[in-house]
Amino acid sequence: MRRSDPCAAGAVKAARRAPALIPESLGPEGSEAWREVCELLARFAGERLADGATARSSGQFDRLNRTGRFLSHAAGTYDIAVQAYGRIGDPAAQSRLLTELARESFDPGDCTRAVSCQGRAARIAETIGDEVSRGEALSTMAHAYLLLQDDGNTARFAERAAPLLTDANRPAAAGRALTTLANAHYRLNDLTEALHAARRAEALTAETETFLRNVGYLTT
Repeated sequence: MRRSDPCAAGAVKAARRAPALIPESLGPEGSEAWREVCELLARFAGERLADGATARSSGQFDRLNRTGRFLSHAAGTYDIAVQAYGRIGDPAAQSRLLTELARESFDPGDCTRAVSCQGRAARIAETIGDEVSRGEALSTMAHAYLLLQDDGNTARFAERAAPLLTDANRPAAAGRALTTLANAHYRLNDLTEALHAARRAEALTAETETFLRNVGYLTT
């Protein structure tokens, strides 16, 4: 759906009304009856983001600020879908949508939006006890803060992400968090901590390579 589509404005208006139609405090059976509506809203949001990516690749967006404005419109549609999933009590779907939007936010350089989305996703993941998703969200926040040159917050969130991902047996993801942490410490001129984090990341990378060789994904 392109922005020039005359039906686009009407579709967005209809989507905005949809969450309010879903009754609050639904039981499991009632929630399932409304799940299709939530899925339609999520697909609509995804299509708006996909249209933005297509426009960028075809050269229709020749300025970064125009791309950012398009992302803002698509983000509003994502918020609608997140609200709808909240109505039917599906926090995992909310977290997934927020993570999807955060990843798309990096392309036009909207790292602030990425931080906001992943912060919400991390809180949701913590509520439902999904430590892997929480660790990944915190790690993405750390990466966004690194790009924003906020080294203090980079270190803070990377330090929180690394043990969660290590404990969840996600060595590759934990290694990325530790690499981000090493970069933050280096820029903070804490060379001892930077080296320590880098060595931990290197060890996890070796662990990942060993695992991949054992399952046949890598050959010597």
